[in-house]
Amino acid sequence: MKITVNDCLKLDAFKGCSVLSCPDKLNRRVRTVSVLDEDDLSMGVERNGVGEQMVITHFWTSKDDIEAQKKAVAALGRKDISALVIYLNDRGVKEVSPEVIRAAEDANLPLISISDTGNVTYSMLIE
Repeated sequence: MKITVNDCLKLDAFKGCSVLSCPDKLNRRVRTVSVLDEDDLSMGVERNGVGEQMVITHFWTSKDDIEAQKKAVAALGRKDISALVIYLNDRGVKEVSPEVIRAAEDANLPLISISDTGNVTYSMLIE
């Protein structure tokens, strides 16, 4: 059975999420899900940039570095991942920059934001 990004977005854990880029690409297949929380974003992209993989991140180490976020988004797009999900919260990325959204559009990468209220954990999105 083929599971798509759109199928994932219908799960309770994704309730209230926002699709920020490439809504026409939500039919992409999702074979695996990973978490990108590396200190070194380049290493994180290498470890998590797997085709047909949904990648979840808080962008903790680059929360205030829009250029680094854009670079990671572009690199993940080149790796042909299914989608990138960014958690938003008061201690990390509060909102996704329009520049990052543009980078995702340019990379043909669905970018999804979800509020981290403490009620939705990585494991809930991965299950």
